[in-house]
Amino acid sequence: MRLLVFTDGDYGLRILENIRLRGPRDWEITNVPLPESLPSIVEEPDLLVDGLVPEGAWDLILFMGESPSAFTLLPSIAARSSSKAVVAPVDDYSWLPLGLERQVRSELDGLGVASVFPRTFCTLSPVGVAPIDEFAEVFGLPLLKLEVEEGRVKSVDVLRGAPCGSTWFMAETCGCRRGRGWGEGRDLRPDLSLSGVTACRAPPGRSPHPCGGAHSREGCEEGPERGCLNTFWSAVVR
Repeated sequence: MRLLVFTDGDYGLRILENIRLRGPRDWEITNVPLPESLPSIVEEPDLLVDGLVPEGAWDLILFMGESPSAFTLLPSIAARSSSKAVVAPVDDYSWLPLGLERQVRSELDGLGVASVFPRTFCTLSPVGVAPIDEFAEVFGLPLLKLEVEEGRVKSVDVLRGAPCGSTWFMAETCGCRRGRGWGEGRDLRPDLSLSGVTACRAPPGRSPHPCGGAHSREGCEEGPERGCLNTFWSAVVR
């Protein structure tokens, strides 16, 4: 898959780094920084994106704008690209108010471009559009496979991880202080229905969590991005 990634700051760059690290080796990924210091009202988006979109056959646009002004550019970018699919995550509601989302989606529909705006990025799931689904098989709503023996977790395999990398962070490093992987030896309640385990590393109060705030805060601690390692279960047990 040929993936064209537009970034607008550290948020997108961190996700891009994880996609390059964790994505399939045959993905071709190109990053284009969005213009800096955009005006609060973009009156001529076509002029701002002129020459911004590289030539080539792109399967998917990953657009990680961080302001309404940035999202105003998205239809003009899509119009200059061969891609017919867009993933545009919104991890902060102020970046894309719902009214603007409807406007942008309508313009993309008029161009024949399928689009999804996951709020937050780690809620993305397959939607029946081939390039979006190929991306969402690897990155999106976390899905883990657990090996359980006598009611205790023995191993954790990431089947699909949060784009920011927090799922792999939990599975690989969060338990290193105990000399074992995250969750290893953890007791499972007999009545606990499991379908993946992950952690949200977003700064508290910045982004809406997909669990609606109902996730556990036991053992909450400061992580690399000064966010809570809030665990929630959605694991496949084997």
